[in-house]
Amino acid sequence: MFRKAWSFIRGWFKPVYRVACVTEKPERVERRTVYMIGEDDSFWAAVLVCPCGCQSEVWLNLLKHENRPTWTVERVQGTKAHITPSVWRQNGCRSHFLIKRGLLIWFGSAS
Repeated sequence: MFRKAWSFIRGWFKPVYRVACVTEKPERVERRTVYMIGEDDSFWAAVLVCPCGCQSEVWLNLLKHENRPTWTVERVQGTKAHITPSVWRQNGCRSHFLIKRGLLIWFGSAS
């Protein structure tokens, strides 16, 4: 019971990342939204605003049989985003993070 209550309260204070399925990248990428780009439930890429605050777009390859690295983006508990494996930007801010069940898990930055 305590875990359920804590999870509910924690949801008030932690921003939740949600999934939006689109056929092409929107003109404006909103914070805390992971856009899965594709058609007919076949998605080839995902894009989101870097959670560090640098405002850069982070592109993720979702094509398992193409160039590496690849990620998996899932919708869990309704529209909450779940990204595996972690995202570790090699350029720019060099942020390292994971989005699990809609919540940001921050590993920091290499710089």
